[in-house]
Amino acid sequence: MPTGIDRQPGAPPPREPAGGATGRFGPRTTKTRSSDAGGDLSPGPGPRERRRGPGGVGSTLRTARAILLFTSAGSALTGCGGLPTPPPKRSAPAGPHQGVTLLLPHGSGVAEIVNEPEPSDRRAADTSVVVYFLMPDARTPLTPPPADVRVRVELGPKRSETLELKAEPRTDDPTGASRFASRTGPYLLSALRGELTATVGSARLKIPLSGLR
Repeated sequence: MPTGIDRQPGAPPPREPAGGATGRFGPRTTKTRSSDAGGDLSPGPGPRERRRGPGGVGSTLRTARAILLFTSAGSALTGCGGLPTPPPKRSAPAGPHQGVTLLLPHGSGVAEIVNEPEPSDRRAADTSVVVYFLMPDARTPLTPPPADVRVRVELGPKRSETLELKAEPRTDDPTGASRFASRTGPYLLSALRGELTATVGSARLKIPLSGLR
């Protein structure tokens, strides 16, 4: 005798209901456990997703790495102060004649400039521009002495004068072997503007002069 589960040969298998699988005694039902609080038990984020968070740990690490590299490169280029720090400017040592000392280029020595004779009236007096060329210690004469020593003096906006300084060594002065002096005139160091030039060895030196006292 045919039963409810028998089918004729060649007939298609019965379709399962849309709500679930069909068993021998009717549609199967799937029981869903609920949480103790009655909430949804749908799968939540896994351990990796919980660790990474919305932004993602990988993205955060890449950003931190980029900031660190940028900061390190900036510190290497600019130093701790932000801008490049220039090297400290070296000052010339004091000379033996209480004059104004200037460093010669390339560390070749020191030029000490004085007025001789020392003018008694600072407003108007005739005096000479005297330059003592000294070794870097400012205590011994520069050897060999320079040649072609000149001082260009600016007397006004459109007027200048070039003074030739002649070698006038002093035997009574231990540092006077490389002494050069100009003719006398109104050449107070406090008002002197111009340029000192000299040939030391094979080099032509140029030193600006401005308000030496």
